[in-house]
Amino acid sequence: MNLEKLNEWPSDKAIKRLIYIGFVVLWINFPIIIYLSELSHYPATFLESQLSFSGAVIKSHFKGMTAEQLHYYRLYQLSDDVYDFCHITMFFGLSLFLARKFDGRFSLEKNRV
Repeated sequence: MNLEKLNEWPSDKAIKRLIYIGFVVLWINFPIIIYLSELSHYPATFLESQLSFSGAVIKSHFKGMTAEQLHYYRLYQLSDDVYDFCHITMFFGLSLFLARKFDGRFSLEKNRV
């Protein structure tokens, strides 16, 4: 896989911005997620809602919810997606920033027998 482009792009300044913006948006978005979760009155715990893979179980959760609660639940899910995207952005930037600090002495390609 050709990842050489990541040695120059994005710039160090852009990476630092990605890390900073990702971190700030995470802290702003988290209370919004909690608030929307409370407004939706989703009848399951957070862990159960993240690990529910059964269509019958999920449908049973939705049956007891009003249209307004379902609307808040959709907003909650969208906000959770933003949260996930910010996590990915922040950790990608941090990983790339740290990876560029190494000089390549520990590269698997150079140390193969």
